[in-house]
Amino acid sequence: MLNNIKSNQFHKKDLNILYSFNELICEKNLLKPKQRILICVSGGQDSMCLIKLLFRLQTKWNWTLGIIHCDHQWNSMSKLQGNYVSQLAYSMKLDYYQVITVNSINSEVSARTWRYHLITQIAYRHKYDVILTAHTANDRIETFFYNLFRGSSINGLQALAWKKKIILKIYINNISLFNNIDLLFQLKYKENIYQIKIHKYISVSIIRPLLITSRLEIRFLLKKWNFPVWVDPSNRFIAIYRNRIRHRLIPYIRLYFQPKFDQAITNCLELVQCENIHLYKLANYIKFQIQIFSKNEKKHYKYKAIPIAILGSLPIFLQRRIIKLFIDNQNHNKMIYHQIEHLRIKALNQIHFSKNIQNHTMLYSNLLLYKGMNFPISYKEELLITNHFIFIQRFK
Repeated sequence: MLNNIKSNQFHKKDLNILYSFNELICEKNLLKPKQRILICVSGGQDSMCLIKLLFRLQTKWNWTLGIIHCDHQWNSMSKLQGNYVSQLAYSMKLDYYQVITVNSINSEVSARTWRYHLITQIAYRHKYDVILTAHTANDRIETFFYNLFRGSSINGLQALAWKKKIILKIYINNISLFNNIDLLFQLKYKENIYQIKIHKYISVSIIRPLLITSRLEIRFLLKKWNFPVWVDPSNRFIAIYRNRIRHRLIPYIRLYFQPKFDQAITNCLELVQCENIHLYKLANYIKFQIQIFSKNEKKHYKYKAIPIAILGSLPIFLQRRIIKLFIDNQNHNKMIYHQIEHLRIKALNQIHFSKNIQNHTMLYSNLLLYKGMNFPISYKEELLITNHFIFIQRFK
């Protein structure tokens, strides 16, 4: 009788967990019915919890789920970890994709770039609507510190967002690339060899539905479910920058400053993200209202410009955001704070110079400023600063 009561209690808790997770998806508008979802699964506790929750809700939402596993070959156990994830996908009757590096990846940044590039390629190739990752509240905190030490802006300090769009560059040649997936992957690095004539950009959304869930809560759930997980030895390597934050810095803060540090910083980051979204929309609206478009048929180029006088009348934090939005929309090499500030000061100082429109400042392709020179910021485009406008000039 006691066992039956415990079993019923666990079943009720299980339903409450699924209900809460389902409500979060609806509240944040993270997923929609009938979507094709590609789930990044490492085999660790976070990703295993995510796949179990989604698998339980699959019938309700009519989702089509797929699993992808990336093997960085950072340790001798990585192959066994991949085999474990593939067996899990087989038991759940889900499509499975495995990516294994053939070259040595020595840094977190290189690993992340390699991983996201191939995941988005596979998602696009197999027509998945979204990519899901198992980033938790702890990952959010670690990313906050990681970006803080790098000197990031508020966009970086908000750390991981619930949703993120990744821009994917697709090259199209005369040959049929879509019938040769291996060739499609290689084209990013061998553009000149294959004489590519057309390229286009597409976006793939990354969703992180576990951002308010801690690792402690996930560990508790998996223990209740008796769900086995694979412990990745590389997560204990102190040589990895993020692991030092996880195993050294954060425990020190909990011990000597704030025992409930995790919840406090998670709430703070959620507020920062909400405010940042509002400021982004405000800056984008102002940019849309003040930017000017013009066309010169004789010289065959187009202008897009922002009046410096109007820009200078706005608060400094909006000036920086508008400049960044104005340039980043054209240039996929995103600007950093010092570059934006340099450009902003140069533009505002131009108001006090003589009205010689021939003297202008250019933004070079590596985002450094030079005066009186014309360099592109993207394909067939260049940026100029005159006495009254910040221009982006596009040649036909």
